[in-house]
Amino acid sequence: MRNKCLKIVVFLLLITGVIIGLNRSIHQKTNWEILKMENVEALTSPEEENPYYPCVSARGFCFMNGIDIDGVALKIR
Repeated sequence: MRNKCLKIVVFLLLITGVIIGLNRSIHQKTNWEILKMENVEALTSPEEENPYYPCVSARGFCFMNGIDIDGVALKIR
């Protein structure tokens, strides 16, 4: 009997936690202006120039993360 009551209490606590979490996420305010501006900035950025990838298309190779990649060369700044 005690084991059954413990299971019921744990189940009710779990359901209560899920309901509280859903309630908080539903009523959370979202700043849509910031999200829209970040989306516009992402759409206007050029796809060809990626500052996080130092290799450019050329004849040669690029050695990144231990991988030799054919057909690209390291950009020298």
